[in-house]
Amino acid sequence: MRKLIHSFRGKYTLNTGGKPFAEWWADYKREEKELEERKFQRHAALGKKVS
Repeated sequence: MRKLIHSFRGKYTLNTGGKPFAEWWADYKREEKELEERKFQRHAALGKKVS
């Protein structure tokens, strides 16, 4: 088990040099809202009731 844990240590590291979390989170939420809006528009175009 210990050998398995050590083999994963190098594979899963923190992303250094990436966006700060607050900036990344804002982008993520914006993308989520865009997806939801597209989904809503698709349903509205088909005449389905969206709740």
